[in-house]
Amino acid sequence: KNNIGACCVKPYFEETTWGDSAFSVRNVNLKYGKGILEETGSEAQIIMQRSYRDSYYKDQNNKSEKIVALFTDKNVKQLEGFNKVLSSFEKVNNVKVVVYDEVRVEPTDESFMEAARFLKEVKPHLMISFGGGSVMDTAKAALVYSIHPNDFLHYVNAPVGEGKEIPHDLCPHIAIPTTSGTGSECTGFAICALKDHPTAPYSKTGIASPSIVPALAVVDPTVTFSLPETVVAASGFDVLSHALESYTAKAFTKREKNPAGSHLRPLNQGANPYADIGCLTAIQICSEYFERAITDPNDHEARENMMFASTIVGAAMGNVGVHLPHGLSYPVCGRVSTVSDWNPSKIEGRAKTSGYPPDKPLIPHGMGVSLCAPAAFRKTAEYCPERHVQAAKALGLNVDNINPVDSGHLIADEIIRLMKLSKFPLGIGKFGFDTKDQLNTLTDACFQQKRVINNAPFDVQKTDIFEMYSDAVDYCCHNH
Repeated sequence: KNNIGACCVKPYFEETTWGDSAFSVRNVNLKYGKGILEETGSEAQIIMQRSYRDSYYKDQNNKSEKIVALFTDKNVKQLEGFNKVLSSFEKVNNVKVVVYDEVRVEPTDESFMEAARFLKEVKPHLMISFGGGSVMDTAKAALVYSIHPNDFLHYVNAPVGEGKEIPHDLCPHIAIPTTSGTGSECTGFAICALKDHPTAPYSKTGIASPSIVPALAVVDPTVTFSLPETVVAASGFDVLSHALESYTAKAFTKREKNPAGSHLRPLNQGANPYADIGCLTAIQICSEYFERAITDPNDHEARENMMFASTIVGAAMGNVGVHLPHGLSYPVCGRVSTVSDWNPSKIEGRAKTSGYPPDKPLIPHGMGVSLCAPAAFRKTAEYCPERHVQAAKALGLNVDNINPVDSGHLIADEIIRLMKLSKFPLGIGKFGFDTKDQLNTLTDACFQQKRVINNAPFDVQKTDIFEMYSDAVDYCCHNH
């Protein structure tokens, strides 16, 4: 069988008669290093000068003064880094910065649209997001719905939404992450929970498009030094799962070509040799530094390295997509309020230091992914065992004399060990997802997450999803 090229001479990427024969790489402009927050104002000025449009909104002020919208949330606004970003505009002429600090942690369709209404009034020439994935995702979605207003589901991934194409003429966005997790500064994804939907209420979904990839990512690892332990752990699991999922995703050669044109490749195009490099590097970094980051809040070296891992795997994952751990987590995180009042403040010793709003039921995104990842990787290892062996090896696990199919159990056990160190609940049953009816409800909601579950290395059926949810109910009871 002919192979696609020297870079792809691996059985996993063998050509098929029906699949794609190429992959696309979308790189984000990146500035990384200590102290670069102070350069934000200058970068904003350069980007606005180079922008191909003077206005993005109807009746926008085209005079010399430019408007910059700065998105954050009320907790992140208290960080020293926020003031550094704000003060970086003091010497920038003819620029007015307008702050929006109403971003909701774990956003919803309602909070996305509320932010869009704010932007429609402000009519910025440039967007800056300073915060975690919730802030960056809200900024992306607000740009879409404020410049190209439509019903919320118009742009949402099918089949939950209509999946319509997002126009490219959005105003520039500088994304500044404050957590070492989502990698949203490098991707074209924006995720939220749906409050009301005929078939997927209380589930997570989102929009995906190259149009919402930020124009510039500004990453200063020192912003993570003051993060609470729970935030570090949740975001760290997101980093690790991004890398593991993207590395074990369906090969790009196994994804059917777009009938409208092979050049129209989705962001979730599947595993590819280019992204493999970033994924394996991020896994290796997690192997060395994740445990240190969650057990010693003063280990700045560990936190800095986890931020770097988040950035490089964000760029890799943005050209692959995630699969089952994320797909399984969306209904769990979205529906927690229907079964429980659980909140990260209930973790022992962290009643006032969780870093998350304490007044509502909440499973942080990264925690939700960690809850589902062990069950998912036990399953996916059956279909691409050698990829899981290599991932386990990169994670520092002993793969000598192991049956390759069992490598998923190795990875699962390591994730559970790290969950214990993080004081995370060991299974979705701890939140009340423990009956057949509840698992069936989760299964129905997850099965609609086609954007991600179709990126898994096998053809996922409802019975597979139910099996994985059943496995994820209580990891304490399992002996693999």
